[in-house]
Amino acid sequence: VTMICSAGACWFVTSKYSALDYFSQKARVVEDARAVSRGFGGFSSFDIVISHDNNPINVRSMRVLDDFTQWVRRQYPEDVKVTFSLAETAKEIRRAYNGSPQYFDLPKSDDEWNQYLEMYEWSSNFRKDFENFISDDGKSIRVTGKFAVIENIDGSFYERPVQYHSSLINQWLDYLRNQLGESYTVEAYGDVPLWSHVVNEVIEGQFRSIVLAVLIIFM
Repeated sequence: VTMICSAGACWFVTSKYSALDYFSQKARVVEDARAVSRGFGGFSSFDIVISHDNNPINVRSMRVLDDFTQWVRRQYPEDVKVTFSLAETAKEIRRAYNGSPQYFDLPKSDDEWNQYLEMYEWSSNFRKDFENFISDDGKSIRVTGKFAVIENIDGSFYERPVQYHSSLINQWLDYLRNQLGESYTVEAYGDVPLWSHVVNEVIEGQFRSIVLAVLIIFM
């Protein structure tokens, strides 16, 4: 009986684990999750950090990030509704300094981007405004987003399993690594990798329990 129950628990955790599945649809934590997802475009966050020993903050890397975030929102409209990156901020800066919506695009060259950064440093608190996108040493930039809670037509909703989100992130990491090249390091952080680690720990605990149960039975 112990072995059967443990094996069933392993199957559930590896295939269908979601933190919200532990609660009923009317539970306060579930209602709060729905409100957060509606108000902020998502519930579970993901962070992808791109690092380079020299200078990752260039127009080429921002173009890759911009194409990536737009593709993710188009390809997975139910799952990802909101993304934030330095590329989107760069487009806002370019539009603001040129005073026209038609300039809402990435700078055409690194020289143009450096000119905007130099002017921005004169007129604002650069470090504070960019601390969410650029590391202190300037060698890493971050793109972040949120996985939304999926709402059904009847008003009910559900959160996709953490394994599904983790699989998407792994695909995105491979895509960015291929686009940027071997000189860049691309890693994932945030809620999803954390939950994936927790799930793996639970699975290992279940298998250890099975082995221990077998030893106890046959000793």
